[in-house]
Amino acid sequence: VYMKRIIFFGLLLLFSCNQDEKVTGKETELVFQSEFNTLDLFAIDRDNRIVRHEHFTQEDLHDNTLQANLPLGRYRVACVANCPDIDFNTGETLENILLRLPRKGDTFQEANDTRTALQSVSISENKDATFVIRLARRVARLQVTLNDIPEDVDHLNFELSFVPSAINFTGTNTNTFGTITKPFNREADQASVELLTFPAKKGEATLSVTYRTGDKEKRKIIPFSESVDTNQIIRIEKNF
Repeated sequence: VYMKRIIFFGLLLLFSCNQDEKVTGKETELVFQSEFNTLDLFAIDRDNRIVRHEHFTQEDLHDNTLQANLPLGRYRVACVANCPDIDFNTGETLENILLRLPRKGDTFQEANDTRTALQSVSISENKDATFVIRLARRVARLQVTLNDIPEDVDHLNFELSFVPSAINFTGTNTNTFGTITKPFNREADQASVELLTFPAKKGEATLSVTYRTGDKEKRKIIPFSESVDTNQIIRIEKNF
């Protein structure tokens, strides 16, 4: 694992110096202020293009600290935490890193707790440095509660429609949309659900409840006109 890191960060130097020059680096601490399951790290050159990529898991971290052999020089590091499917090509610009909703067959699942960070680093031989990485959350949280649910209603599911199925690194949607479906947790005449989603503009997202009464499938629309903003918690409580 350590040899893999040394090779990756050593190669970063290639975009800032001549290939005939000796590649040198320095062991550096990257300290993250939030927990995560996976981390994708991108090296960004002076033209804002992706030149290197590496994937890390919790096994590579110790107390949220990553020991990395960073090359000498100045450049930018982009981090993406907790995103299961990242779409990009080496040589593309940073804004073309696409973060996607998880999929299961033809349906979308709720977003992971996706977070990003972009930071300039400067590594020199004569100065020790520890870089604190602050990951910004790129998803919103919806909390929905239904009251006074009749006894003959079952198979309650929450549907959030017309939400972006992908956003770029900075959180802008890519004009591809989908529907997230998640079952309610029910207790007696009350049910609740909580899900994470990429942001949506005011009036774009549609909230609805699907359910069964006897042998009939039915749907109710939940009136909703708010925007779904990054790092926001939206609480909705309605009578069935």
